[in-house]
Amino acid sequence: MVNKGQLRSSVEDKTLPEPLHASVSQSSKPITMSDKGMIQRVQEEHLRVWIAPFQDEQGNFHEASVVHTVMKPGYWQLLEKS
Repeated sequence: MVNKGQLRSSVEDKTLPEPLHASVSQSSKPITMSDKGMIQRVQEEHLRVWIAPFQDEQGNFHEASVVHTVMKPGYWQLLEKS
């Protein structure tokens, strides 16, 4: 529903929890390899998704919950030689 723009919210965006994520700018310190090249580890990006409480079609009440998911896995990045 989020991807299709079908999610309605009665709460202003600023009151929702901020997603937790690491950006590419938070990469690890570069490592010098044996051939004098440089490599660094780029951290994964992850997201905390809050699911609002709701009542389903059968009348069952589902409590609020949280799902943590990886948006982009970490990877090694080869840096260009200067």
